[in-house]
Amino acid sequence: MLFCAFAALVGIALPSASAQAAHFGEAQKLVDNALSKPGGLTLDANGNVYVADTNNNRIVKETLSGGNYSQSTLPFTGLSGPCRIAIDATGNIYIADANHNRVVKEALSAGSYKRTVLPRHDSG
Repeated sequence: MLFCAFAALVGIALPSASAQAAHFGEAQKLVDNALSKPGGLTLDANGNVYVADTNNNRIVKETLSGGNYSQSTLPFTGLSGPCRIAIDATGNIYIADANHNRVVKEALSAGSYKRTVLPRHDSG
């Protein structure tokens, strides 16, 4: 439920339930492949799976190619306890970086990512 709220907060449409279910088996392989407390999972338009690997402080991408997945770690440094992840229609990646109490946006531009820390709107 928190992931759905996070996705709605940043204005991201979640994949359909059938699309999520179709990739669940592949996502389960991630859990068995050196993840530590995976906290969030999302898919992009190409069927690639992204996982917030909370205790390893990283984002893992499973790239779909020819019906098989290959795993890579995205080059996002300085994360501490990433717990949720979402992708918008243009491919920007949003990460709830729990231990830093922030949401970061990683925008792909010219082959590299540019980080923006989204502004906080604390109530009080």
